[in-house]
Amino acid sequence: MPSLVTPCQGWGRVGLAFAASLSLSMGLADPASAIDETTLLLLTDPLQLELLRTNGLPTDGSVITPNTISQDDLTVPSLWWTQEQFGGELLNFWLAFPGTDGTPPRVELLVNPQVWNNYNYMQRYAFLNQFGTAGKDFGYSTRVFNLRGELLGAYICDFDAVAATQAALPSQASLPRDRPCRVFLDPLGPGALRGATPFGASAPTGGGIPR
Repeated sequence: MPSLVTPCQGWGRVGLAFAASLSLSMGLADPASAIDETTLLLLTDPLQLELLRTNGLPTDGSVITPNTISQDDLTVPSLWWTQEQFGGELLNFWLAFPGTDGTPPRVELLVNPQVWNNYNYMQRYAFLNQFGTAGKDFGYSTRVFNLRGELLGAYICDFDAVAATQAALPSQASLPRDRPCRVFLDPLGPGALRGATPFGASAPTGGGIPR
C-alpha cells in the first residue's frame, strides 16, 4: 500500500484544544476536570504514521483494515456498510486497533482534506457520528485525521464507565441502553461555516458535544 500521510507536528496542542473546547461548552472552569484519562489519551496520542507507509501494517491481528478478512466470523469492527453509505469521496482509508496492547480500542479514519474542507460543520458532524456510532457498537472509539496525520475530530466513548455500571446493577434489565460518548469537532475549522446545514439553519458554534 502506498504511503498516505506525511509527518505532522503539534499534535498535543490540537488535542488539548478539543478538550478545552468541550469543557467550556459544558460550563466548566477547569478543562482538566471534565476529561477522563481515556479521553485525554485519545485526544493527544498521535496517529501511527509508520503503519500507513508501504508494507507498514503488521500481520498479527493487532491492526484491522478494510482488507482484513476473518476466516471464522464477521470481521470486527465491521464498517463496510457504513463506509459504503457514508464514506463516499471523503474517506480514503481506515485502521482499527483492538487494544491488545493496552491502549483504548479505536478506529482511525483518514479523510481527503479537500473534500473535508468543502464540508460544513453539520456534514462533518454527520460523517463522524455515523462512523462513531458504528464503531461504538463494537466497543471502539473513533478518530478522524487528514492525510498529514492532524486530528480533525473524535467520537470517544467511556466503555470503562459502562463496565463499572453493569457490574453494579443487579439485573440485565437495568443495564444502560447507551454508552456515554462525546463528540469532539472544531466548529471553526476551514470551511466549517460554509453553506447551509442539512437542517436549513446556521452551523453550530459550540465545542465538544456530549452524546
